[in-house]
Amino acid sequence: MVGVCMTVTSIIRLAHFGWLGIIITRIIAVDSVLFLVSSMFSYLSLRSEKLFRHLETWADIAFLMGLAVMVIAGFIFSFELL
Repeated sequence: MVGVCMTVTSIIRLAHFGWLGIIITRIIAVDSVLFLVSSMFSYLSLRSEKLFRHLETWADIAFLMGLAVMVIAGFIFSFELL
């Protein structure tokens, strides 16, 4: 998912969207951090069954928040193209 964020950022940078492109790239940057946090929490919950088991829930929450942010950025991106 971080790769998708990097691809979208590259497309926006190449297309020169102006000030809205800057906003979208900032949103996508936050989105990639959410996916990174999600993967870190997921990894920690797998490595230690008792100590970090509650991190599995936080990993799911961070992943779903990342997906929601990506959808919001997608809407902004698609309406800019119209």
